[in-house]
Amino acid sequence: MSNFYNIKIKDNILSFIVLLALVFIASFLIATWMKTYFKVPRPCIGLPGCPTSYSFPSRHAVVIFALVTAIALQQRDYRINILLFLFAIVISAYRLFIVVHRPVDIVVGAIIGFIIGYLSKPLYKFYQKNLYYKLKFK
Repeated sequence: MSNFYNIKIKDNILSFIVLLALVFIASFLIATWMKTYFKVPRPCIGLPGCPTSYSFPSRHAVVIFALVTAIALQQRDYRINILLFLFAIVISAYRLFIVVHRPVDIVVGAIIGFIIGYLSKPLYKFYQKNLYYKLKFK
């Protein structure tokens, strides 16, 4: 009986890793597409070390908030969730501090990331319920 539970735990961990990988890829691609669509120049143009890509939205903010939201929705410990969101805020604030983004880049990026992460929960449930176990046990 314990072997069954070990397999189930491994399956859940594997499907969670797949979820995080998909959230990362989706958020990265959406942020990259938005950057090329809006073509907002960075505030640090002309300064040494300024990235050459566009500024809006912050890809760091989109990706980190998408991942943190996806993780927070899958586990229930609010203390860990608070730490995760503080981590995302610190990373995003650092992008402001080094002057590669404007506040609107960060705020919009965080909102988009949150939406992507939030949408991952019903997709994850659908995947677990309808696809993962059907594919595994065929």
